[in-house]
Amino acid sequence: MLTDIELPDQDGYLVLESILSEPKTENIKVFAITAKALAGQKAEGLKAGFHKYITKPYDTAILASVIAHELSS
Repeated sequence: MLTDIELPDQDGYLVLESILSEPKTENIKVFAITAKALAGQKAEGLKAGFHKYITKPYDTAILASVIAHELSS
């Protein structure tokens, strides 16, 4: 699953928390796609449980490759 950190009604951390707290969805890999690119922000996102933390702007071919790799593993 892909989610931005900055969303209109809630932030991506709340989305992540909701997904990880449900037994049916706790094993879903959640990728953060965000403009928050500082090293500390990335570390915070990974510590919170995001599987990958991808910063904007991103190359769509690389993003597709990362997702394909994760789906095959």
